[in-house]
Amino acid sequence: MNYRQILDYYSREDVQNALLEASKDREVAGIFKNGSFGHRPNVLIYPTDIVNMAKSGTVSFHGSVERWDNPMSLRPGMSREDMDDLRKGFELIIDIDIKDFEFAKIYTKIFFDELTKYGIKNIGVKYTGGKSFHMGIPFESFPEKIDYKPTRTQYPLIPQVIVLYLSKKLKPKLEDALLRTEPDITEMARKLQIAPEKLIGSEGLDISKIFNLNKPPGAGKIISNDPNSPKYEGSLNESNKGKMEGNKATEEFVGKSIAEYGLFTSRHMFRLPYSLHESSFLVSLPIKISDIDKFEKSEAKPENVKVAERFLNSENTDNEEMETLITEAMDWNSSKAKEEEVKKRFIALNSDKIPQEFFPPSIQKITYGLPDGRKRSILILFNFLRNMNWSDDEIENFITEWNQKNTPPLPANYVRGQIRWLRASKKMLPPNFDKENFYRSMGINFDTETKANARNPVTYAIRSFRAASRKTAKKPVKGRRTKEDDGYVVD
Repeated sequence: MNYRQILDYYSREDVQNALLEASKDREVAGIFKNGSFGHRPNVLIYPTDIVNMAKSGTVSFHGSVERWDNPMSLRPGMSREDMDDLRKGFELIIDIDIKDFEFAKIYTKIFFDELTKYGIKNIGVKYTGGKSFHMGIPFESFPEKIDYKPTRTQYPLIPQVIVLYLSKKLKPKLEDALLRTEPDITEMARKLQIAPEKLIGSEGLDISKIFNLNKPPGAGKIISNDPNSPKYEGSLNESNKGKMEGNKATEEFVGKSIAEYGLFTSRHMFRLPYSLHESSFLVSLPIKISDIDKFEKSEAKPENVKVAERFLNSENTDNEEMETLITEAMDWNSSKAKEEEVKKRFIALNSDKIPQEFFPPSIQKITYGLPDGRKRSILILFNFLRNMNWSDDEIENFITEWNQKNTPPLPANYVRGQIRWLRASKKMLPPNFDKENFYRSMGINFDTETKANARNPVTYAIRSFRAASRKTAKKPVKGRRTKEDDGYVVD
């Protein structure tokens, strides 16, 4: 594609309007044919801004995942506090970076289906212009606060944790889908441009070698580590790496390539919808998920593109859509740090199964069935019952029967999927009573437990069980031992 054709494409009024809408409140960077970035920060305000950047050699337009009050105020070396003050919000952008187009379609559908199970409605999908797809959820779908803190200040923690949680949760399903599509490992490796021996890990197919989620722009071809350079890549400099290493969400990944795990970083960027791809010159085209199976790259040729679909549609959003997913992901993340503590705390517990009669009132209320909070209740019940020394089979049967008491019951496939995931997870405590988005927001009262100084339902149940056991235990009879029968004579 030559200079004249690129300029003609960006001179289209419909393309200009789409780019201006998508870039609102975002830092924008142009990318040239050689893959290098233009000056940062930059913004798009008028159609002429787009044309002028195209005239200067820009082929692709990238925008920040974060939204800013004034993107032009961004500068290298800003403090976390200053960036939090400037940030208006952020999107969840899931970048399925995989080197086979058909495999990418499969992975995108699996992630999309999982997101819909959480009741998330506004999920955008777009072809990247390269070999894969992006999914996006607008900030309007996020709750205003998480753990009593403004959500907008919790970047990049929130999207990092969500992406890591989903990739871990969906790992078995992704591997299964890949093997069903291409059971021949050698042929799979050829399609993915990977040596066959690298595809197999200690636990079977190693999907971390197949795709990276949310690979930062320029990963693998660092443009500049100099924070004062106009080509500076904020996501790959040592100061940002240090910040990530101090973040509990990425603690387990320190020492490995940041790009390998595709973690969000400060000023992370994605290719804007209706931008050209700097290498393929195809359009980063929003599509309907229902059209993904039949989608062909030829549809993204500039001459074939019609501006119709939107990628990040914030209309008719509900700021509670993301609540359940965020809560699950954050609990999963915090549980990693608490796993050892939990092991030590309960290592000496009696291994007897604790029956339902000793469950705290809050858990009893859940077991009667609920109209709201049903998805969160699966997490609560499974982890609680595990700590009651119930077997996973007993727990699954209990939750399956409990679901029929809900109004309405959750889809059976959803319940099975959640139980399968939880079975594979390590033993952990259910959320504490004061955990935001649990219990109280579900209409579950825990005053009785609070009066008993129990911060967690497990604590209450164990205390009740032990108290009852002490009362019913046979106490030794007071008396004196005799020489005749070496027994007791009751005084």
